[in-house]
Amino acid sequence: MSRKRVLIVGGTGYLGQHVLQGFAEIQETTPCDLAFTHHSIPPPQALLNAFPSVLPFSVD
Repeated sequence: MSRKRVLIVGGTGYLGQHVLQGFAEIQETTPCDLAFTHHSIPPPQALLNAFPSVLPFSVD
């Protein structure tokens, strides 16, 4: 089965962080490539440390 790709828009916001956490928790049973958008430069280090396999994208 191919891996799904998931982009969480607003991944550093309140709801986005919870959605990101939910997807990260199910990655062992449902493999997917995760990415999230953020406005801060650099992305929040705590979020990167919590989800090391997730790819951040900076947006304006």
